Amino acid sequence: MSILLKLKAIQLPIHSIGYIPKNILKIDTKTNKIWIATVISSIINILGDFLSVQLGYNEIGIYVATIVSSLINTALLLIFSKYKFFKISFDYIKQILYFAKDLIFNKIIQRIVNIYYTHIASLFGTNIYAIHCICSLIIDTLCEISEGYYSGLLVEYSNDIENEKQNILAKADKIEIYGIIFATLFIPIFIYPLWFILGRSVPWNKCTPYIWLYSIDFIATIAVCNYRAYLSANKNTKSIRMKAFIGGICVRVPLCYIIYKYNIGLVGLSIVCGIDRIVRTIYLRLYIKAKQQTLFT
Repeated sequence: MSILLKLKAIQLPIHSIGYIPKNILKIDTKTNKIWIATVISSIINILGDFLSVQLGYNEIGIYVATIVSSLINTALLLIFSKYKFFKISFDYIKQILYFAKDLIFNKIIQRIVNIYYTHIASLFGTNIYAIHCICSLIIDTLCEISEGYYSGLLVEYSNDIENEKQNILAKADKIEIYGIIFATLFIPIFIYPLWFILGRSVPWNKCTPYIWLYSIDFIATIAVCNYRAYLSANKNTKSIRMKAFIGGICVRVPLCYIIYKYNIGLVGLSIVCGIDRIVRTIYLRLYIKAKQQTLFT
C-alpha cells in the first residue's frame, strides 16, 4: 500500500502542472488540442494497463502506466499551448494562486466527503458495497463528460463576456434547462452498455433500480457545471470554494450518517449524491442572484 501511495504522490504534481496549459488552450478556444492529448494519453494508459496485467505487475504496473500517461498528457498540453515557463511574471503567478486557492479548497473538501461516503457504503456489507461500487463507477464514467461540457461552457461564457454581449445570465438559465434535458435523454442510451463493459460481475437485475437512482447524480452534475462555468468566466471562484462545503459537509455527510444509523442502505446511498449536487446547483444560482450587480449578466 505504501508503494501505491508513493506512486499516487508522484502522479499528482504531474497532473497539476497540466492544468495551466489546459486552461490556456481553453481560453484560446483550442479545445480540440485537449481532446487529442487526452486520446493519445488514454490509449497509452490502456496499453500500459494491459501489459501490466499480462506481465504480472498488477496494481503497481497499472499505477506506473497511469503516471506515464499523465506525463505524456501534460507534455502534449505544454507543446500544444506553446507554453514557456520563463514568460511567467510574478503578477501572473499571484493571479493563478488567487483563483487556485478556492478551487484547491473545493477539491480537498470534495475528497474528504467522498472518502466518508465510501466508508459508509462499505459498512453495509460486501453485497451492498459491490452494487454501490458498480453503480458509482458507471455514473462516474458518465460524469467524465461533464468536464468537457464545463470546459465548452467556460469558453463560451468567457467569449460572451469579452465581447460584452448582453443577457448572458438569461442564456445560462436556458442552457441549464437544455443541459438537464440532454443529460436525462443521455442516460438510457449508455447505462446498460456501461454496465456490460464495467460491471458484469454484478448481475443487471441486482443493479436495477438503484442504477437509475444513482443517475440523478449525473443529471445534477451537468446542472452544476453550467453555473460553475458562468461564475468561473466571471472570475468569481469564492462561490465554487464553498460549493463542496455546502453540498458535501452540510448535506451529504449528515445524510450519510442518517442512512447508516437507520440502515437505509442502497436506496439512501443511491440518492444522497443527487441531493448533494442539487443543493450545490441551487446554492450557485442563489449566489448569482445575490451577486448579480457585480457579475457580467
